[in-house]
Amino acid sequence: MLQLNSTTGTDLKKIFHEPDDSNLEVQRNSIRSLLSWATARQKSAWSEFKGQDREFQAIYWDGYKQAISEILNMEHQ
Repeated sequence: MLQLNSTTGTDLKKIFHEPDDSNLEVQRNSIRSLLSWATARQKSAWSEFKGQDREFQAIYWDGYKQAISEILNMEHQ
């Protein structure tokens, strides 16, 4: 029989709002590589999709690339 753990709101708050490691170490080149991959994937999606689907893909990949750019800009914060 499946037994569920009793998790309180306080427990959940601790899990989500108290990170065990505040810094994530990733090489800048890895993030640049991810941006390069996203750009290539966006170009590929441009040829794969048509009409409104193409627009949705453009919006998705623009947002994805913007998020990566923000990460690169936050390097020394």
